[in-house]
Amino acid sequence: MLRPLGVLQNALDHLDKYELDEICILRPVRDKDHTYHQDIEYLRNAKSSTPLAFGGGIRAYEDIEQLEGMPVERFVISSALFNSDLELIKRLHSKYGKQSIVGFIPFSFKEQFELFCSSKNSFQSLDSLNSSALKLCDEIVLHDCNSEGLKSGFNEEVVIRLGINRNKLIYSGGVSQIIKEKLPLLNIPKSILVDNRILHRENSRKTYYGAM
Repeated sequence: MLRPLGVLQNALDHLDKYELDEICILRPVRDKDHTYHQDIEYLRNAKSSTPLAFGGGIRAYEDIEQLEGMPVERFVISSALFNSDLELIKRLHSKYGKQSIVGFIPFSFKEQFELFCSSKNSFQSLDSLNSSALKLCDEIVLHDCNSEGLKSGFNEEVVIRLGINRNKLIYSGGVSQIIKEKLPLLNIPKSILVDNRILHRENSRKTYYGAM
């Protein structure tokens, strides 16, 4: 369901027009990551009037150090949420503050409820998550793998399974219908991540801006 969006700077220039709260740049990493240092060079000269969050391949504190001096305000971590070692998250917490840490949890209900761990390139059980790591995250993105790129389908049962307060949740994957339904206030997440759909629709701002 992913679609090519072209040069990073062109995408940032386009998104800046929407006056979004934040632009999240995620690298689609699976298993071993051989191009991290090469890919982040694209960020070095990136310019944006919108705050940036970056993730995909951040698996050690050395990866964070590579981002020093770049226009990144928040760090999106995923694989570290499955590790028993909290060193990376604790160091981020200590140096940049809790507000800098965004957890990213891809999930699937296709056959059974599972969570995707990119460093292992496989789906894992709920028990594999480190609850202590989740508590150190300022926000957590719940990404519905089965509904990625679709207008509807986000499975809110994930909130019940994980037991995380909605005030720190960001929904991703099949979220358009959630906005249209105008859910009761208690059922609304803190925010939504509208993936690349906003780059492909001229009426995206009317559809999403200020929705959450």
